[in-house]
Amino acid sequence: MPDVQPFQHVIDELERRIVAHQEQIDTYRKTLAILRDPVTTLLLPSHNHANSKPSPRERTALFLNQFDRTTPRELAEARARAQDQTLGRNIGILLKSGYLKRRGDGYIRTGKAFPV
Repeated sequence: MPDVQPFQHVIDELERRIVAHQEQIDTYRKTLAILRDPVTTLLLPSHNHANSKPSPRERTALFLNQFDRTTPRELAEARARAQDQTLGRNIGILLKSGYLKRRGDGYIRTGKAFPV
């Protein structure tokens, strides 16, 4: 007599997966309920990064923003405007990469975008 359920192992695996996914869905629903509740939102830790220091790329982007596309600026002037005297130590890399160009006694910003 042939087996009545020839794919029983497949059926068992699918049922197991359904239960596992249902548990994940329940967890997502609970998380949404917590996040939508204004009382628990006040209790969650704040992720205010206003006091955190910027990443090196953010600092470089800030430094590059001190340069104009037409008016040359000296390195010391750009550092003073960015309020960070350590910026621009590796200006050669910015020149070689095409983000700045030398013009007279200063530097100008090129049109090349700097991804942060």
